[in-house]
Amino acid sequence: MNGAKDFHESYGRFLKNHLYRLDESSLREAYEAGRDAYTKGIGILELLEAHESAVQILIREAASGQEAVAIGQKAHALLIECLAPFEIANRGFREANEQLIQKNLRLQQSHYEERFLSETAARLTATLEPEYCIRTIILQALKEFTHACVLETVETGGTEHYVYSGRGQPAGAPAIRFFRHRGGSGSCLMRRPPQKARGLAMNRLGQPDEEWREYDLKAQDRLLGRIAIAKGPGIEGRQSFLEQYILRASTALHNSVLYREARQAIRDREDLLKVVSHDLKNPLSSISLNSELISKGLDLGWQRSMIKAAAQRIKVGSETMKSMINDILDLGRIESGKFALDRSDLPVRSIIADAVNLMAQIVQSKKIELKTQVECPDLLIHCDPGRVLQVFSNLIGNAIKFTPPGGTITLRARSLEASVLFSVVDTGSGILPENLPHVFDRLWQAGPSSRAGIGFGLFIARTIIEAHGGEICPDSAPGTGSTFFFTIPTAEHVRKSGSSAA
Repeated sequence: MNGAKDFHESYGRFLKNHLYRLDESSLREAYEAGRDAYTKGIGILELLEAHESAVQILIREAASGQEAVAIGQKAHALLIECLAPFEIANRGFREANEQLIQKNLRLQQSHYEERFLSETAARLTATLEPEYCIRTIILQALKEFTHACVLETVETGGTEHYVYSGRGQPAGAPAIRFFRHRGGSGSCLMRRPPQKARGLAMNRLGQPDEEWREYDLKAQDRLLGRIAIAKGPGIEGRQSFLEQYILRASTALHNSVLYREARQAIRDREDLLKVVSHDLKNPLSSISLNSELISKGLDLGWQRSMIKAAAQRIKVGSETMKSMINDILDLGRIESGKFALDRSDLPVRSIIADAVNLMAQIVQSKKIELKTQVECPDLLIHCDPGRVLQVFSNLIGNAIKFTPPGGTITLRARSLEASVLFSVVDTGSGILPENLPHVFDRLWQAGPSSRAGIGFGLFIARTIIEAHGGEICPDSAPGTGSTFFFTIPTAEHVRKSGSSAA
């Protein structure tokens, strides 16, 4: 077929040849004719024009109206088969075009997500300040994924939980609120009080029937916190994108935590050097002075009792220095994760008796009475005896500092459901309410006039008790004395729970 005229003529001959013997073979040849036309570039409109022209000629040649109707019906059947290749080709084109459109949409979405993640990374790395990092995480989440989110972090070895909540506003900047919860343990990030605070934040932000999705913020196998995002159109079908965002948020939060810890380590080192240099001066001065006195006393013929008294003061000074050094070594073990316990079963009366024998002479020298009240003397506890004695030594030593002559220090023990509650009660001056939250902090001391030690004692005591799976807390008020409570699991509870440590 050459040109439109040739196609019209050839189509007319084809239609006339097959119209009166319409069968499967004719339909097949009609399909082939249509495919041949499509291959040679004949368009649908041109094919329809050729078909209409050929049909009109055949109808004019028809002998009757009935024959004309039959011609129209048969011609239509042949036309359908001729158009089939065009339809198939068009359908394939539409499908390919749709696939291309979808591919372009995915590519655009991918480019948008990459830009958003790059923008988020740039904002998160603008500074390593933790507060800025957390607020940026919330703001970016509100911008892209949700209308409300809550982020909880844990600080200070798991003892302080911070809950931040954010809600997008119809106009203006999103509102971000802040909650703080102190308490808990480093062994479990999400204890009940933080969960309550997080739940409170969610309820304040969301509708009563609002649903939330929660994601852990983790980096290098370290759980840093958790983010809760209100469900909505912003996260539906975007799980991979959201996971990439959570990954970048976790990395940024981890970097900010490491930065804060590095700064804190520098401050702690500087504080330690200041405090140690200050607190070591007294025993060193005592040792130096009494050594000089002994030397002069020997030349001057001092009595034996005077030389022994000076030697005793040297011994006290060296013991004080030894205690300080041991505290520093314990601190190093705690920070390096090498603080180990050597546990065994022993009765409560044994640990109380050892504590009394250890501290009785010191207490008596201060003219303070040391008493005991033990309700469960034969109950077995599972503990490291040396470390528990260290706790008693620190708590009793702390009580001695604040109890005047004539006062009383009482050691108590009573049974709880799965542990023994020990307490050290004094009749001293008590602790101010604003100081109570800080008594277990490193290097904390009640005041500048009470520099009887470096300030690690209560910090180490808390570490020892928590390593046993127990808890420790103070109860005090000015003028009423102080009580320090701590718990140690019973041997029976440890056996039943299977939580015994080697």
